[in-house]
Formats: sequence, structure tokens, C-alpha cells
Amino acid sequence: MLINADAACSFATRRILVDALKVAQNSPAYLALVNARAAIVAGLPQL
Repeated sequence: MLINADAACSFATRRILVDALKVAQNSPAYLALVNARAAIVAGLPQL
């Protein structure tokens, strides 16, 4: 959902998810954010 690979989520929905993961401040939440960022950055040249 965070990466929005299926283009089904709005920016606002993804922003809420990022904020929730940040508030959680635990290892799994941090890893989810880091992995999503890496996937998004890796996909940028394809855009």
C-alpha cells in the first residue's frame, strides 16, 4: 500500500500510513518505511 504499485491509493491515504508508521516508532515500522523508500527510489528511473 505504501508503494502504491496498483495505483489504488490516494496520496492522502499513503501519507496517513507513513504518519502511523512514524508514530509507532518500532523496528518493523522503521523497516517498512525504509523498504518502501528503497522500492520507490528504485522505480524512479522507470518513470
